[in-house]
Amino acid sequence: MFQRKAAIETLLLTPIIVPALTIALGLHIVFIRAGLAGGMAGVVLIHMLPTLPYTIKVMRSGFERIGVKWEEQAKTLGAGSLSIFYRIFLPQLLPSIRSVIFLVCTISLSQYLLTALIGGGLVVTLASLFFPYFSSADDAMIASFSVLFALIPILIWLLFEGFIRLVTPYQKR
Repeated sequence: MFQRKAAIETLLLTPIIVPALTIALGLHIVFIRAGLAGGMAGVVLIHMLPTLPYTIKVMRSGFERIGVKWEEQAKTLGAGSLSIFYRIFLPQLLPSIRSVIFLVCTISLSQYLLTALIGGGLVVTLASLFFPYFSSADDAMIASFSVLFALIPILIWLLFEGFIRLVTPYQKR
């Protein structure tokens, strides 16, 4: 499509190659200057760092699977851009979107160091609550947190499924 596509894709996929903590240490100064360190907005942005490459890969393969034939046919029949997205792309991308949501939730739940670095101890996430108990000898506490960590992505996935059934066309209601 455009000349710098490979360079941009490589840049966006670097958190797979370079450890996210290494990149986050450099971004910490930028976040402090921007006023994002120590707040929820900064933690949300830094949690995107390890999840963005997987999101890009999954969604790209979803779009490649669909191809451009459907869009060309819809344009030939007079459909607008919004209609093409809502009626053609969205229903066919649902498996990719489901995968992304599950992956992002699971990866984000495990980001203790990134949360501690950017949140500065002011932002409390489940990983920061769980971390002190991880080194304890109380197996029941560790087991209960493990079950909680396993249930949260499933719960988010179920909420997403309910939402999708309400807003997307051609879903069994």
